[in-house]
Amino acid sequence: MPAEHLSRFVNLSDPNTDGYPVDLPRFGAPVALSTPEAVHYPTKSGGTVAVECFEIGLVLAGAVSAGAYSAGVLDYLWEALDDWEVAKETDAWEHGNDFEKWSVPPHALRIRVVAGASAGSVCSALIAVAAQRHFLPVRATQENVGGPDADRADNPFYDLWVNRLDIRGMLATGDIGPETSFMTLRSLLNSGVVRSAADSVLAAVQGPVEGRTFPGIRRYLADPLPVALSVANLNGVPFRYRFEGLEGARFATIRHADVMRFLVHADSKPLPEPGRPGGFRIVEGVPTSDATLNPKAGEWVALANAALASGAFPLAFAPIELTKSADDYRFDLRIRGDTEVADDTQWAQPATLCAGFSTVDGSIDHRFDTADGGTMNNQPFQYARSILTGPLGELDDKGATARKAMVIIDPFPADEKKEPAGLDIPPRVPLGVVGAAAKLLRAWINQARYDANDLALAADIDTYSRFMLSPLRGRRTPDGGLGTTALGQAAIASGAMGGFSGFLSRAYRHHDFLLGRRNAENFLRNYFALPEDNSLFHQGWWAAQSTDAQAQHLTLTADADSRGERLIVPPLRAIATKPMKTGDRRRTQDSEEQRKAFVRETLLEISPLWPGGLRPHFNPDSLVHLIEDRAEALSDVAVRSFAPKLPMFLRWLARRWIANQLGAPSANGLREALKAHGLFDPYA
Repeated sequence: MPAEHLSRFVNLSDPNTDGYPVDLPRFGAPVALSTPEAVHYPTKSGGTVAVECFEIGLVLAGAVSAGAYSAGVLDYLWEALDDWEVAKETDAWEHGNDFEKWSVPPHALRIRVVAGASAGSVCSALIAVAAQRHFLPVRATQENVGGPDADRADNPFYDLWVNRLDIRGMLATGDIGPETSFMTLRSLLNSGVVRSAADSVLAAVQGPVEGRTFPGIRRYLADPLPVALSVANLNGVPFRYRFEGLEGARFATIRHADVMRFLVHADSKPLPEPGRPGGFRIVEGVPTSDATLNPKAGEWVALANAALASGAFPLAFAPIELTKSADDYRFDLRIRGDTEVADDTQWAQPATLCAGFSTVDGSIDHRFDTADGGTMNNQPFQYARSILTGPLGELDDKGATARKAMVIIDPFPADEKKEPAGLDIPPRVPLGVVGAAAKLLRAWINQARYDANDLALAADIDTYSRFMLSPLRGRRTPDGGLGTTALGQAAIASGAMGGFSGFLSRAYRHHDFLLGRRNAENFLRNYFALPEDNSLFHQGWWAAQSTDAQAQHLTLTADADSRGERLIVPPLRAIATKPMKTGDRRRTQDSEEQRKAFVRETLLEISPLWPGGLRPHFNPDSLVHLIEDRAEALSDVAVRSFAPKLPMFLRWLARRWIANQLGAPSANGLREALKAHGLFDPYA
């Protein structure tokens, strides 16, 4: 067999086949600059009309409790896309391909693939569920901007992240029994609340809302929809490679950065064999855990388990055991260098053999414990990109021709003012054990966030293949005016305590959810746009619109010598309710503050009240008794494990001493952390 070079991929599904895998075209053509398939809408004449499509790979970064922010972004995106789809279906039915008569832009968006890590994996799984669910959005109102006003359990995004994931359930002691030992203790916090939240999502009854019905998966989602969830495989996957050298020697390595791949298919009829690619677990039918409603309900449970595994923060939450066919690892594509393939095909294919498993017999399962996927890969760009473009495809970043893009929702982007690029100054004294451990942890986290291949284009402001949505909040001033802008971690209530603060208060999570919705409107109306000459846009429809109507489909702000770029997704409700005032000179001012003021006034979504302005504030003292109870239960486990013969009285004293050391001091520590984040300051 001739030597393989870097420009080719090994087909791990067939050791005798060169080049691209046979199932690759289904998940993105292996050529650069490919154009997405058109989207078809039915007409009253019995036919269909096709419109141009823009495809995205949606990546949801790790967020801990700030998943509430990501959930709010998704809730708004769902609302905007649902409204647009309803309008397009009506226009297509009435006017067919007479696009000049359409009331809305005749093009489409398709979410081609979803990838997530940690809390982003939980949101990714919610997308799979919400693809078929019918629910109303949770909009900001004058009544609820200062705090939650209803449970809204019908909305899966809001219910899981705002209603259910709360510290009070995590401090409950029901998971610790009299037989629990230090070796069998699953986690420092009670993980049952997380499991219960996942169960509640799959147990929800689906039904139409306000007459809205969607056939299977919503039209703006690929069907089947690939969903990739990064997980930390604590067991690891052993790989061996054959190199020239000592006879019988092998280079061995273990990979812990793993991924669980699912293919969500709404139709109750199974996918035909040609459409069932290797490496993906097929999730079909109605999203439920009830086998009487869906015989394949177990696959939905598997998806939920993978999402929980990806979000299992180390030590805090219990690791989850997952199962993956050994055969699935044969579909992890690897670039092969220009060395010749060895005769022994068992070792000839790089990374095809798991030690102890046969890649020929794919029925053998690989069982492994997991931890938070964000510890290995916090922003899984490559999983989405490989499906969007093919393994070696490239995203076209030119404004006139870009038709695919990566969109990342990241509640914790780097703040370059606080995290400047560059190397640390070497310490003047030798690094101690504690300092080394702290630096190792920081290096671990940073490496999990780094991907040079995907971040290279992000530095180019003219790139139209990368978009990022992250927190942005306008501060208020004591006189009721507009203050400065808080960005990233500082903008969200979940940003304190390394992202855990959102679990402390439902009001914090509610704030972040509503802020996510407002930021999503700003993103769609001001950033997610393309130049007017992009082939996505129907020029005939545009020419038929009045100047004022055209203005509503332009970015809110623009350079002084430009009208602005055209919106990819028009948020119709916002446009109709608060149309842009094109005559406002602040729109094209050079002053960034003037532009921000214009945007703040134009957005329809109300800015939620910062929790620092709420009365009463969240009081950490309300958790003291729960912290003490949990501390007592954990200390009892430690005593049983390491000092089982300790007299009962001394055991009781030890429990109370530990509880006293952790209860009130922990509450004081929480108070200081929240105060430092501005959660007691109405103007922070």
